[in-house]
Amino acid sequence: MTLNPIAFAEEVNRQFLRYQLTSFPLSDSDLARQAQVMLGGIGEESQLVKGPYISLSRSFAEGKCVGDD
Repeated sequence: MTLNPIAFAEEVNRQFLRYQLTSFPLSDSDLARQAQVMLGGIGEESQLVKGPYISLSRSFAEGKCVGDD
């Protein structure tokens, strides 16, 4: 089974935002609505998480093997 890094990052971000909105519920409905808008809903743009970012690293230069002298 292969892992799709973009789908995985979206799922992690979705769960993190859900945690932020449900772990500490706000009793003020206006403030709760503002938090929902700022954090973004499911599938919406959020100010809290961005990405996913992919970086491509160059491979290291090969050197001598340990056994080579």
